[in-house]
Amino acid sequence: HEHNILDRHSIRDVLLDLAQANVQTSPTANNRATHLDQLLSLCDSDLERDWLRYLHEANLRLPDDAQVYIENCQTRLDFVYNSAGVYVAVYIDGSHHDYAHQQARDRQQTDCLEDYGYHVIRFGYRDDWNAIIENNRHVFGGRS
Repeated sequence: HEHNILDRHSIRDVLLDLAQANVQTSPTANNRATHLDQLLSLCDSDLERDWLRYLHEANLRLPDDAQVYIENCQTRLDFVYNSAGVYVAVYIDGSHHDYAHQQARDRQQTDCLEDYGYHVIRFGYRDDWNAIIENNRHVFGGRS
C-alpha cells in the first residue's frame, strides 16, 4: 500500500554505499585475526603467506580455507572461497609455473575444476595482484 509514496531515489546514495561497503568478517566462527593465523599456518610457501597478508592489509575478503585437495581433478587448491554456493579456486603460482610442463598441468587442472563448477583465479609471482583483484571484486570485495 505504501509503494506509491516511497521514493527510492532519495535513498539511492545510501544503498550504493551499502552495496560497496567494505565490512570484513571471517567466514568462520573465529574472528578475522584468528582465521588469518589459521590460513597462514596452512600455507606451503612464503608467496602464499605474502598473498594472504596482502589481502589482509588491503582489508579484502580472506579465503574460506586453504590447501583443499580436489580428488577428481588431482589438485590441491592453495585457497578456496566456497561460501554462498560460489566456488572459487585460487592458486598462488611461484616460478616453477614458468615451465611448459607445469603450465600444461595447470591448464588441465583448471579445465577439470571449471567442469566441476569452480571459477579458477591464478596469482603469479610476477602478476599485478591489484589488477587481478580488481577484475574479481565479486570474490575479494573492497571498493573499486
